[in-house]
Amino acid sequence: RLNADLKHAMGKRALIRTKVKLREAANEHMT
Repeated sequence: RLNADLKHAMGKRALIRTKVKLREAANEHMT
């Protein structure tokens, strides 16, 4: 149970990091 929660939290964090990277890349591409 704890392991599943940990994996879920890490997945969420990775997803957010990916979104941020995509946004930064888009901003760099736009300018």
